[in-house]
Amino acid sequence: MTKRGRSIRNGIILGVICVAFAAAYFIISANENPAAKGVLFSLGNDEISEVRIVNTFGNYDFYQQDGAWVVESNGVYRTNPEKIKLLLGCLEEFSITRMLTEEKTEYGFDNPEAQVSVSTSNGKGYSFTVGNEAVSGSSVYIKSGDDVMLTSTAMTSQLTGSLAAYRAKDVLLVDPSNIRSIAYSIEGKEVLKLTNTDYHNWTIEYPFVAPAREVILNELIAKLRTLAIAGYVDATSETGETGLINPTSSMTLTDQNGATQTLYFGTVTDTLQYVRIGSESDIVQLYASDLDFSALTPEGVMYIAPLDIPVDSVESVSIQSNGTEDVLALDRSGAEVKATLNGNPIDYTDTFVSIYFKCITINADGYDSNPSTQGAREAMITVKKTDGEIVELSLYRRDASTLYLYVNGEPILAGETMFYTNALSLEELLYRLQGAQ
Repeated sequence: MTKRGRSIRNGIILGVICVAFAAAYFIISANENPAAKGVLFSLGNDEISEVRIVNTFGNYDFYQQDGAWVVESNGVYRTNPEKIKLLLGCLEEFSITRMLTEEKTEYGFDNPEAQVSVSTSNGKGYSFTVGNEAVSGSSVYIKSGDDVMLTSTAMTSQLTGSLAAYRAKDVLLVDPSNIRSIAYSIEGKEVLKLTNTDYHNWTIEYPFVAPAREVILNELIAKLRTLAIAGYVDATSETGETGLINPTSSMTLTDQNGATQTLYFGTVTDTLQYVRIGSESDIVQLYASDLDFSALTPEGVMYIAPLDIPVDSVESVSIQSNGTEDVLALDRSGAEVKATLNGNPIDYTDTFVSIYFKCITINADGYDSNPSTQGAREAMITVKKTDGEIVELSLYRRDASTLYLYVNGEPILAGETMFYTNALSLEELLYRLQGAQ
């Protein structure tokens, strides 16, 4: 190739390169220009990792802690899930309606409504200032660097809130419909732990292993689901003594997804009680009437009912006490069930069922971690079921007012713990039996 030809070829190549650089420059400029993009900044595949807002109410830092968004402002608080979702949503696509050619005093940047900084997971940062609303009332002036723009009020509505607006509105972080574990402590000492596998089969795990009363636990869950925040407390508020340095009690809840939350209960003031629902400063006031957990004791929750046998499964009942035996029997051969007491006919509904109800309600009322030696046997109730199975409940003297429970000759135990019933339960049964003679 001649020297002239090579010169022409090199000139063409240089020209192509210049055109390519020029095109790239214009593309980049367009992508960086809010007017060209229609958005203040574009994240692409990047994600927001932190947001800082300084507005007329205070300074707020939003970031993730243990997989959940929190807001820090003289303390760290759980965020309102709906509020943080809207906040992140508007920042990810912060739309610009119009670019302005100059900055004016009436735009309000000297005393802004909010100053916003956004950091991303890839280390990028963006910032802008929110000024006054435009005369139309539907637009707001904003400024980023030297760019002055208009955006809609919808874009800035999440940036001018107070701490109360950003904080969580729900007390529970865990899923109340799928709680699998409850641990309750008083003055730092665990008094009760309960678990369940399917929301119905509740079991006491501490201080012993035993079935738990489903009705009481379901009432507790229903109460927790409806807890309402009566007031917010922040680190700068003059709230007096919250009592949360040494909480009166605490409750740890775990749901089926493994999420765990501990509620700490402090001082009661009038009708309200201070409760820490999250980090050290995440304190709210709840209605004290909603926080009555007096039933959360082993005695109040345990359900040990040896004779909890449906009456339709019963063939006969023998009651031995004070040297006598009384036998109640059922005849199911006819159209109607017939009942007898010691061979004499009695009314099935009013008499037999009434007496049998007293049998099935002889339940455990208390427990001995270090049981004493049982005394004399005070009574034995034997239920024969229609399938031939026999269940024998014996009551042995514990003290003047209580009786140990034995089933089929063995004490009801949970480890070393023995269970007892109130002697009044037996007295009521014998009184009702005597009345039917």
